[in-house]
Amino acid sequence: MSALHLHPPVTNVKGNYVMHRKGLPASLGSMLALAVAAVVLAVMVVASAAQVAHAAAGSGSIVYIKGYNVWIARGDGSGQRAVTTGGSFASPWHSPSQSDAGLVVAVQGSLVYQMDQWGTVKRTLDPPQLTNSAGQPMDGNIAQATIAPDGSKIAYTYTQYTCPIGASCQWRSVTGYTDTTALVPASKYGTTYFDDPSWVTNSRALVSGGYLFQINLHDLGRGQASHWFDDSDIYADDTDLGNAEVSRDGQLLAAVRGYGDDQQIIWYRVEGNARTGSPGLPEPMCWTQTGRGITNPTWSPDGTALAIEQPEGIEITRDVQHCGAIPMALPGGSEPAWSNAQLSTRRPVAPTTIKRFTAKKKPKVIGKPKVGKTLRATAGSWSPSPKSVTFQWTRDGKRIAGATKAKYKLKKKDRRHRIGVQITIKRAAYVTVVKTIKFKRIR
Repeated sequence: MSALHLHPPVTNVKGNYVMHRKGLPASLGSMLALAVAAVVLAVMVVASAAQVAHAAAGSGSIVYIKGYNVWIARGDGSGQRAVTTGGSFASPWHSPSQSDAGLVVAVQGSLVYQMDQWGTVKRTLDPPQLTNSAGQPMDGNIAQATIAPDGSKIAYTYTQYTCPIGASCQWRSVTGYTDTTALVPASKYGTTYFDDPSWVTNSRALVSGGYLFQINLHDLGRGQASHWFDDSDIYADDTDLGNAEVSRDGQLLAAVRGYGDDQQIIWYRVEGNARTGSPGLPEPMCWTQTGRGITNPTWSPDGTALAIEQPEGIEITRDVQHCGAIPMALPGGSEPAWSNAQLSTRRPVAPTTIKRFTAKKKPKVIGKPKVGKTLRATAGSWSPSPKSVTFQWTRDGKRIAGATKAKYKLKKKDRRHRIGVQITIKRAAYVTVVKTIKFKRIR
């Protein structure tokens, strides 16, 4: 990727932006003079600029993926270390993020793990199924997950290729939200058929939905996501746009534009209030060169720097206002997520060692899916034996009031609905296990 980033060519730009053919500026001579001056200046001050950048970029920490495991480093790229171990091609860690207090969240298979910066697992969640735009339940491996800045909630996404009866075969996504401390029904915060969630505030998410629904804002618990803008609202020669993130102060927006060999990162100046209001069309500021694998932009906590994934690793620009150079910071890294949490340099000493249960026999539900019959949930067999086992029966993912025993008698209101049960296994000093079992549709 080029070490010098220019203002984006504004070919066929719509709206109130100045229009130039083929990206040529109105005054070519003055632009060329400025470009030459900029290169000369960059050569003269490269040493001092590197020192300033190192000092300015030390805020917060970045979690990322390297070698199928979660890693962490300071915002200037120093202090790199592995958070998890054991990740592999067959069982990789992915989609890491971190709260401002240093709680790291990452996905492995169908589970969302919460851990400290040293990899000590605090809690594991198995999110419930969600319903996609074709009315199909989606479950299994999680495509994306991200924790809110205050650590209160986690957004998670299922993405699968489905072929429902009466509808076209295509990739479909659905994003839901849960509390960090315990699974909650999808209805509490609502769901959206978009993906690539990122947090604008602790109660507003940014999600992407493809053509005509590219950039959207979703206020949790307040209905469907609202459309913000598409690439076609700004450019006549429009293309894909998504995987976006708003800076913490709501003033800047970065997104992935294009696809394949034409993929790049573009960032904008936000017009209006993206944190709580309905912002207008953003103003393009800068974009990178194009290339396959350029993706996953993430802002520093103060909005002065932007980390970007490219095939060789993670690069960071410290000069987002002037489209500055993007040097390599974390070689071999991918999926960066920047947090306000400072890098811990001392492993915490826990009063007790946190351990994990070993499943000898999986939980299951026994019974016939017919009104009048009784379903019985078994917690399975665990080592060591849990001290507490609780049950919560659900109807289409929503909790059934009072249905908290191992047995549940099917009622008329259950007909044509899916009954499930959430089983929680607890023991002091052991990671709490929450298992969600989905049963057949009731006859």
